[in-house]
This record gives sequence, C-alpha cells and structure tokens, in this order.
Amino acid sequence: MNKKVMCAGEALIDLIAEEPGDLVSVERFYKRPGGSILNTAVGLRRLGLKVSFVGKLGGDQFAKQLLNLIESEGISTENIVISGEHKTTLAFAALSEEKVPDFQFYRDNPADLLIYPEDFKDIDFSDTAVFHFGSISILYDPARSTFLKLFELAVENSIITSFDPNMRPNLIKDKSRVLEDFLSISSRVDILKMSDDDLKYLFPEKNIDEALNLIPRKQNRPTFITLGGKGALVFLNGKIEEVRGYKVDVADTTGCGDAFNAGLIYYFCRTDFDFCFQNAVNAAEFANKVAALTATKIGAINAFPNIEEVNEFFKRS
Repeated sequence: MNKKVMCAGEALIDLIAEEPGDLVSVERFYKRPGGSILNTAVGLRRLGLKVSFVGKLGGDQFAKQLLNLIESEGISTENIVISGEHKTTLAFAALSEEKVPDFQFYRDNPADLLIYPEDFKDIDFSDTAVFHFGSISILYDPARSTFLKLFELAVENSIITSFDPNMRPNLIKDKSRVLEDFLSISSRVDILKMSDDDLKYLFPEKNIDEALNLIPRKQNRPTFITLGGKGALVFLNGKIEEVRGYKVDVADTTGCGDAFNAGLIYYFCRTDFDFCFQNAVNAAEFANKVAALTATKIGAINAFPNIEEVNEFFKRS
C-alpha cells in the first residue's frame, strides 16, 4: 500500500514500574515513549506501512525524546506541531502481579491535550488510506473537538477510519458525554476496537452480547473486543466468534491493545479493506499475535515486533 495511515492523538512518556506493586511502594521505573496513538503509529511502521503522526509536542527534553523516536522510526512529521510553551504528559504505571498496568497521569500545560483546530487547518488527506484516533485525546477539549473535527474530515474524504476508545475511567469527568461521543463515532467508523473493560464501563448492566447489540454500527463493518490473554471477539452483522490468544512469558502488557490495533489495520490494508467476516477473524488472529509478542518485553514501543518477527511467530504457533 503506497498511501499512509494517519494516526492522530497523544504522545507522552510512560514511566513503568520495574516490579509489581502500587505507586506507593514501587521505587524504580523504566522511562519509555508512549501514548496509545503514538504506540499504534510505531506498531504500524514496524509492520512496514507508511505512517503519519498527527499531534502536538512540547518544548521540553521529553518532547525531544519523542520527536527523535518518531523520526528514527521513519514516521512522517509533517503533521506534528511543536510548541515551546507546552510540556509533555508523564504517565506513571504501576503493574499488577499479572503485569497489567494501572496509570496515573501528571500534566502541566500538556501539549497532547492543548491542541486546536487551527493547528491542523491545512491538513491534507490526499495521501491517506486510514485515519486512526481515540484514547485520552478525545476526553478533554480542545483536543477532543479538534480530533473529532479531523474524524469528520476523514469521513468526508472517504478515508477508512479506525477508533479505539481506550477508556480511562479515572480520567473521565463526564461519562454521559463520553458515551454520547462513543455512540456517534461508532455509528460511522469502519474499524472499531475496544477492550472488554471498555465495554463494561460503557454498558455496566449488560453482558457482552447485549452490549454489542447496543453499539450502532455501519453494515459490513467489524467490531473487535479484546479479552486480554484469552484473545478477542469478532462481531460483524450480528455474527460473533471468539479468536483465541497465545500463551507467552508475559513481561508487561503495556501497549498490547495498541499493538492489536496496529495488527488489525495492517491486515485490512493488505486485504484492500475487505471487511467480510472471515477477513475480520483472520485480522483478529494476526492482531493477537502482534499483541502477544509485545507482551514479552517491558514497555510498549520498544516491545513492538516487526513483520519478520510476526511471520516467524506464525510458523511456531
């Protein structure tokens, strides 16, 4: 595919605990570039696709680290705004015994959220195949309004769209608005990926089948629900199937959902966006393997596999 995947959202720094425990007891942390949308962008680039990142970076040393990473990965920087007035968000992650992260965010004049429509008034979709967005970028204005506007422009330009809400309940101040935004986006987006925790948060009184049927979707457009190490559910036109996960030696599950996103988008790009049910199942199987490989290393971005590693994993599994 010659066109790019445009990933619009946050870039930040993850500080991940070296051992399980809460943030009171843990003393040492790994510093890693992160942010759900940047993670997905790097994941896609490692798989071999052309990628553009859309977002704002601050003027601090952390922002320089993020920009160096983006450039070193070969991701297009034409839609990155640099602002010396803003700072990089820090996300401290405590790990459970199962190596699942629990994030605490620290923000001071944050670049990733203080993003305005005028920052991207000249954005060009002519070389774009897929527009991916979501996560904490759409929780707070002005970033929320800016990225929702970019989503509208992508739809108007007939771009394939991908969305991952990646809910952070501790950051949500207005659940009713979050649900309203989610239902509006889900009714128009092409690829929808959520975790089972996202689903439970949005529809707490419903089981998975009931909740899935409450989500408005376009005809012939898949929904994916990740289930941690168990794998994922594929839902399309009322049909549902569970796709098994893979057992690996887990070091850290940070970024596994973003790796799954990258796997989905990559697979559909390679099949010319044929959203039939079997292709959706195959995409989930591929994405499960990308996520499983990511879980074997600490951090998200440094753990993402390249396409050769994924293909080798296919041969072994």
